[in-house]
Amino acid sequence: MMCLRTGKTRIVILLFLFCALIIPAIISHAAREIGFRVTADKTVVSLGTRFQMNIIFDEMRDIPPPDIPSTEEFKIRYLGPSSRVSIVNGQMASSITHIYTLIPLKEGTFKLGPYSFNYRGDTYSSNAFTVQVITGAVPQQSAQRTDRYRKSGEYGDRAFLVMKAGKTRAYINELIPLSVKLYADRLSIRDIQYPEFEQQSFSVQAFGDPTQYREYSGGVPYGVMEFKTYIFGTRAGKFFIGPAILKGNVMTQKRSRSPFSRGAYDDEDLFESFFGAYDIFPLELESNEVPMVVLALPKKGRPESFNGAVGKFRFNLSASPREVKVGDPITLKMFVTGEGNFNTVLAPKLDLGEHFKTYKAEVSKQEKTKVFEQVLLPTSHSITEIPPVKFSFFDPVAKKYKTVTTKPIKVKVEKSDSPGHLRIVEDGKAAYMGSVPQEEVLGRDIVYIKESPGAFRKKGPYLYKNKLFLGANIFVFFIFLGLLFIEKRQERLRKDVRYARRLVAPKNARMNIKRVRIHMERGQLEKFYDVIFKTLQGYFGDKFHLPSSGITGTIVDEVLAPKGVKENILKKTRALFEDCDMARYAPSSLDAKKMGESFRSALEIIDYFERKRL
Repeated sequence: MMCLRTGKTRIVILLFLFCALIIPAIISHAAREIGFRVTADKTVVSLGTRFQMNIIFDEMRDIPPPDIPSTEEFKIRYLGPSSRVSIVNGQMASSITHIYTLIPLKEGTFKLGPYSFNYRGDTYSSNAFTVQVITGAVPQQSAQRTDRYRKSGEYGDRAFLVMKAGKTRAYINELIPLSVKLYADRLSIRDIQYPEFEQQSFSVQAFGDPTQYREYSGGVPYGVMEFKTYIFGTRAGKFFIGPAILKGNVMTQKRSRSPFSRGAYDDEDLFESFFGAYDIFPLELESNEVPMVVLALPKKGRPESFNGAVGKFRFNLSASPREVKVGDPITLKMFVTGEGNFNTVLAPKLDLGEHFKTYKAEVSKQEKTKVFEQVLLPTSHSITEIPPVKFSFFDPVAKKYKTVTTKPIKVKVEKSDSPGHLRIVEDGKAAYMGSVPQEEVLGRDIVYIKESPGAFRKKGPYLYKNKLFLGANIFVFFIFLGLLFIEKRQERLRKDVRYARRLVAPKNARMNIKRVRIHMERGQLEKFYDVIFKTLQGYFGDKFHLPSSGITGTIVDEVLAPKGVKENILKKTRALFEDCDMARYAPSSLDAKKMGESFRSALEIIDYFERKRL
């Protein structure tokens, strides 16, 4: 019976652990699912006229580009990535977009997608869309609308800026919440800058990180980016806050040209960057003004201990140690907590009498708390307590001054064990007023001043003249420079994909050439040309930042020729691709002699591109 109960207990424990650990992990994983969608800038295109396809991953920025090969209906090339904050159809999100250009090769209606993508062991599927390819020009109406939108620069209700204040009447130094909201509908906005506004009669705190959400205005869903801060008036009067100015860039799709038209690729990199596929227009929005009345602090009932604090605060203090000897320091900590303008909270005025020597308070700021740390030196053993401390502030809600008075803190001060002849000369208030300095007998102070330095003498060699010391410092400096160079290089390799691929191109090519040589020596013709073909694909893909799987002999005319490559290299590259195709479909026409020529051509082609900067 005991064994049965123990077994049931174990089962219950295992079920509990499964529910507590496994199920939340599954839910968390589902919540982090990547948004994978596909869009196109056109759904009706002319035969041979390129258009763009965007593969968008929402809430992710490190997703590599999916490898999408060309088909019989479309020639597909990868242009590049773009990480941005986008506002589309009233929804705002951070995302990475991989841009592809497509050239239709056949007339008809075609379905693109859905595409599948594997990432970190999970498979994601996108939506599909339909593209109609027609012969002749696309109806002019939609094209004219796009041009008019680009040139006008007027966005009307599609993008506007609103400034709001938490209140329009406030006292001097009273914190006022202020927000600036960017509303956008069906616009792609990037490079958004923080709002700016000038107001000499107000002090403005720095904006925090903006928040993003969706909001309906006039029945229209807008993507909203809200910037929040606090301001407070520095003098009484009637004022206007703003207007706030916000700048950014609006991106719109650029109209594509036919790749078969004359001069379509003149002075243009076929594999242009993302910004070559979009038109970018500067955006500058201006908000409304906010009227503000700043009231002066009342003079009636203002306590003497008030020094400018406005808000609703609590005040307390602590002292340690409480048992000292004459001249030993006592640390007095004063805590101000609550809600309000901590910029105007200053150290309370201390009235400790003549038996304490004080130093300037050290200030530290935490969230909703300000701490003043004051060092006190008792100068007499007759001290029995630290007198009460007053802190006054003005409460703008209650519209009156309030004062918090602490209780006295009991301390015990004993006579100092130091000899009585130890003295320091104080020239504080008495010396400042022009009277004769007075001597005070202290048991112990922080540092005594030595009246005479005595005789100086050299003690050992100067360290900065030591060759070993200098050499060690120079060695450490060069190590630091080396580590800095390595870190910068690694950072560039992580961020600049094009640079990283160009860097590994010769290394990968050399490794593949070794495999090619082995197959040539063994007379394995099909494997020889198969590795040659993959070597050229990988090398040109890394060299020119292209999808390697889609590279064929057409790269000679479409990419290499416009870059000014020598004619004999173009011929050898073209011939080498043709030999690879021949080995695939008619291997009997090739022999060992031809393999040697192909091997030397591959070496010469790679060597040429490594020596020539393109």
